[in-house]
Amino acid sequence: MASRLLDKAVRLLCVHESSQHEFDVSPHCPPWTEKSFLINVQFADGLPIFSRRVRALVLDQHLAPFLGERVRPVPPLGALRSSYEALIVDGTPTAQRLPRFTLLPDAIRYVPHQYARHYVDLSGSFVDYVRQLPRTLRRSVRRFWKFSDGMFRFREYRTAPEIAVFHDFARQVAMHTYQEKLQASIPGTDEFRRKLLAQAHKGQTLGCILFCNDRPIAYNYCEIDQCIVTGKYAGYDPEFRSCSPGKLTLYLLLERLFVDRQFRIFDLGPGDWPYKAAFSTASVDYATIFFFPRNLKNGGFVLLHSAVQAMRSTAISALRLLGVSETELKRLRRRVLIACARSTDSSITRP
Repeated sequence: MASRLLDKAVRLLCVHESSQHEFDVSPHCPPWTEKSFLINVQFADGLPIFSRRVRALVLDQHLAPFLGERVRPVPPLGALRSSYEALIVDGTPTAQRLPRFTLLPDAIRYVPHQYARHYVDLSGSFVDYVRQLPRTLRRSVRRFWKFSDGMFRFREYRTAPEIAVFHDFARQVAMHTYQEKLQASIPGTDEFRRKLLAQAHKGQTLGCILFCNDRPIAYNYCEIDQCIVTGKYAGYDPEFRSCSPGKLTLYLLLERLFVDRQFRIFDLGPGDWPYKAAFSTASVDYATIFFFPRNLKNGGFVLLHSAVQAMRSTAISALRLLGVSETELKRLRRRVLIACARSTDSSITRP
């Protein structure tokens, strides 16, 4: 009875598609990767209610529009009938908003995230780029840089020995950030460091540090894929927040990239933050798409995940109606996340 009711609920919410088109590639061919993927049901990033780990095939298509690759919107659904619990297409470029649910013959297509990803076109000159930046951003960056009286120093790192030094400096900064409490800053594990050095040997890494009187106060770590530089991790010491060190670091990094003329695109990475929109020259609309086998467990999970997201959106909309600004929302979210992280740490029983 419960199974029939749940299937009916999913059918009411779903758009039906009777036709499906398989890829002309094997599910094990690149760029598909097999991963143990963690899906969080959460009110906010870093505040999961519970999580579900699935064995999945994952395809990242964020760079497809810039590399001239063919966008593949429908994965090989036959893989769901074998040994995979989900197929995930992350970063599918979209021309219009997709329905949240679509019922396929053998799968549920679920679209939990639709977002804009911002980038900077590096083909022009830096002078022309700066002219199109918001006036307030230009003034704040120039003011702090001009009146720092040599206090700030910017350095770039690319080779493997340099990246090792960069990682040490970046970790010094990361330890002071709230992202560190949420495990969202640049990792300090040996495994990540080995991966970092391996990528540096291939010329796929770019790091930069902003110093204040020889003290590292901000970092930005990027990865390179052909002609595209993608921002992966960034952070700054909150003690220097009034100097906007994060924005200043990004500004100086972009200046170097424009002057070097080695790359075509700077991808500001995931997250639709206001500062990314301010620095960008354009954006691409993307969607994250999940494909699950049609059954009771997956139908229930999809409905629960969607319901929690709807509650989150409603709560944010209500706060905005009450006059809470975006800056205040950001501060509130940060305080809640830090409080929850501290609560989690204190609840751990140590031997």
